[in-house]
Amino acid sequence: MKIRRWLPVVVGLAPLCALAQPVDSHSTLAIIEALSTPIPSNAVREAQEFHDAFLASGDFGGVPTFLITDDRSNRLRGIVTRLLTALGEDDRRWQVRLLDSDAQITNAFVTGGKYVYVFSGLTAEAESEDELAFVLSHELAHSLLKHNIRQEDDWSQQLARIAELAGAIAGGKAGRGLEGVARQIGATYSRVDEEEADALGVFIARRAGFDPLRGADFFTRSARADQRGRSESQAQVENAYRGFIPARNQCERLLAQWNADPTIRSQRNAVLLNGVCNDAEARRVHYNRTLASAQFDETSRRVQEIYSTHPPERARVAAVAALADHLEGRRDIFSLGEFQQTQRVVSAVREAHDEWFEASTEGAAPERAAAAEERHARDSAGEAPASLEERLRRLKAMLDEGLISESDYERKKQELIGSL
Repeated sequence: MKIRRWLPVVVGLAPLCALAQPVDSHSTLAIIEALSTPIPSNAVREAQEFHDAFLASGDFGGVPTFLITDDRSNRLRGIVTRLLTALGEDDRRWQVRLLDSDAQITNAFVTGGKYVYVFSGLTAEAESEDELAFVLSHELAHSLLKHNIRQEDDWSQQLARIAELAGAIAGGKAGRGLEGVARQIGATYSRVDEEEADALGVFIARRAGFDPLRGADFFTRSARADQRGRSESQAQVENAYRGFIPARNQCERLLAQWNADPTIRSQRNAVLLNGVCNDAEARRVHYNRTLASAQFDETSRRVQEIYSTHPPERARVAAVAALADHLEGRRDIFSLGEFQQTQRVVSAVREAHDEWFEASTEGAAPERAAAAEERHARDSAGEAPASLEERLRRLKAMLDEGLISESDYERKKQELIGSL
């Protein structure tokens, strides 16, 4: 019986041996490939099927959800149209859905196709169109980067599947908990995916004439709110402690006098002593509860930081600021080394869509507008795209900069030469 019970598990584990050599689905070449190809028709079809089922159910993780089609929705549609037009995308093929919910949700998401979902809680918190544009650019980036497809080769996603299988093998309460974490990880984008989407979102927002750095204000406010929450929690603990200590000391002092001097043991003093000590006990209970609540909140924050697929807010702001400075010519690509995926996205965009480095002339400085007009004039004059020699030179520069491996370089070089 035991052999029959465990035999299917052993068979199920066999294919996992292939994971011994993980594929880097987040390499520069993988990003180039994603940006150089349209969203597959099957991904578009699956997104449509999800859309229909989602609206029909009106449920988002157990929260009743409703479609909104008022002026707020039109505003979002206008921003998305502006973003897609800047990329040369046919905005008629994309849909924007504004959603409301009984419990306020501050979120936006895509499912890999051409549907963008935004909750009204997010639009209410955004303080500028730059912020909305950056969030929407981030979501568009997930689809354009084919993250839902590239997850199949994502090592972190494979680890999630291993954890799910381990949970099934373990069984019991612990097993079910592990499965839940695995499903949560597998159902969302990885942290590296989010870093890439932030980086590409900077390009998209900037090209459409929005300020991506101002768009990052959304993350700054979130970081400030988190810091305020921690400070307020710590202040509550300190206040509770300061209230408890004097009450405890007074109780201990009166109790010592009661025990040392029989002459003061009157009914009146007994009532006084009990009142002081009962107050001290109530303050002790309050302090312990306040401390436990603060510790629980801090533990929850740390667990969330570990399992969250989004980078910490301040790290996101730092990466966005660094890339914005690079695109404005204030720092070179080598200075982006601390932000590996940002650096890779920059190199990939340079190869796949070099024109994205030029921001929209709408609202741009005169010198940037002039540069854009000069580029347009060159294109109109029929200037040829980058030659094979130029593309090979860029590929070699990426290898020299350590952005791609030797094997990736050789493979892409053969592809370019083979395209002749």
